Amino acid sequence: MWAHCVTTLKWTVNLEIYGWAATQMVSNGYFMIRMIHLVLRHVSLWYRELTQNYLPNCHHIEGIECGSEDITILENGLAFLSTCVKQPDIPSYSDEPGRIYTLNLLDSERKIKELNIKGDFDKDSFNPHGISLYTDDKDGAVYLFVINHPQGNSQVEIFQFVENENALLYIKTIRHELLPKYLYVANLLKHKIVVFEIQKSTVLSHIKEVDVGSLCDNIEVDRESGDLWLGCHPNGLKWLFHDPNDPPGSEVIKIENILSEKPQGLKYPGVPSYSDDPGKIYTLNLFDLDLKIVGLKIKGQFDKDSFNPHGISVYTDDEDGAVYLFVVNHPQGKSQVEIFRFVESENALYYIKTIRHELLHNVNDIVAVGTESFYATNDHYFTNEILKLVELLLSLPWCDVVYYSPQTVQEVHVGSICDNIEVNRESGDLWLGCHPNGLKFLLSDPNDPPGSEVIRIENILSEKPKVTQVYADDGSVIIGSSVATQYGGKLLIGTVYQKALICDFE
Repeated sequence: MWAHCVTTLKWTVNLEIYGWAATQMVSNGYFMIRMIHLVLRHVSLWYRELTQNYLPNCHHIEGIECGSEDITILENGLAFLSTCVKQPDIPSYSDEPGRIYTLNLLDSERKIKELNIKGDFDKDSFNPHGISLYTDDKDGAVYLFVINHPQGNSQVEIFQFVENENALLYIKTIRHELLPKYLYVANLLKHKIVVFEIQKSTVLSHIKEVDVGSLCDNIEVDRESGDLWLGCHPNGLKWLFHDPNDPPGSEVIKIENILSEKPQGLKYPGVPSYSDDPGKIYTLNLFDLDLKIVGLKIKGQFDKDSFNPHGISVYTDDEDGAVYLFVVNHPQGKSQVEIFRFVESENALYYIKTIRHELLHNVNDIVAVGTESFYATNDHYFTNEILKLVELLLSLPWCDVVYYSPQTVQEVHVGSICDNIEVNRESGDLWLGCHPNGLKFLLSDPNDPPGSEVIRIENILSEKPKVTQVYADDGSVIIGSSVATQYGGKLLIGTVYQKALICDFE
């Protein structure tokens, strides 16, 4: 996914390019109208005022005073709440370490119980954030996965829940470079790489900038060394016009020790491509000590010469165990999805069909959820190359998610800034804890606190999903809702840093 789809950055642009972009906007009336509409929609979420919408018989959960950022529930109605997460620039109501509580939703007294953490675990620095439960089908053991931020770091703790001891038995801590502390952003027009420290999901602390002397596009990080590899455009004017008689060049830049005082860089100019061959799909058996990749043969009436694979996803059919591979393909620069059946005994992919749709216009990645259904992400809003460039220059966050099935193709908008999503196991409904006013949440002014909103999406896979605002408060009852989950006739609402709420819901 392109970085500009998830992060908006400040940048400076010279008058010639700015004037050119403005000319394109004026000459394309549809683009101008659409841009104004989308910008106003995004801005409206930052300044939105909320109308109160309460549920009956709501009560604060006694004992929760410093936030319940995430909540998850076992099938027997036992809820788990993570509390007291501390993040920079967000108020904290306690200096105590974080805790994990349970709440039996079938108990009329609604009393929370703190879980005892046993084992060789540093409880003093415990700073729990997101949580998730997993029940082992083999032996029924229940495991709790907890995102933990001790001293601002990011790691995952795994515990086993022992209900008769009211305890969490510490098993292990997982740390990995893909649980990052730093974010690297290519500032195309300033010829720089900007380094941020991730302090929380919505706050980045500027660390430094590194001049690279080129217009760099995508960044890859070497997992072992931490070195950055950049794909760059050495001549911005040539890249802008793409004259086939005077084509733009290519440049690869390596940055070593970027977090040190003197990062080192090596340049590899004039590298247009690593191969002129069509794309391929390989398998790699992670249990094989040799770790050798094996190319899959593609069988059937499929144009292998133009194969240009991008995102991929595997789906296994529960009925017959058949394995399907979904591949985003860009032949001649187009976007479509190919569906193959994987036959392991033949080391082959059997071509089944190609899916094209007007909403699948700039597909990047894909998640298969059925034999012919999937979610896909578009990394650009426009298909016109000039307007795509405007998107890139303006850092417009207009990526979208599309659900596709043979029966329906659709997008769902909720009109709020939503945090965590919970799925009801029985109905399939989605429950979202949201921030109705982004600016208030960002500022977190105790005199004008951010409100809370709970949104429910029913029949999300139908032609007309039902989006309902179930609960709304301007901050007078609870501040900064982050999660909502429903069980039986109860609805639990958690917050980033304040209280938790339990309401009757039928």
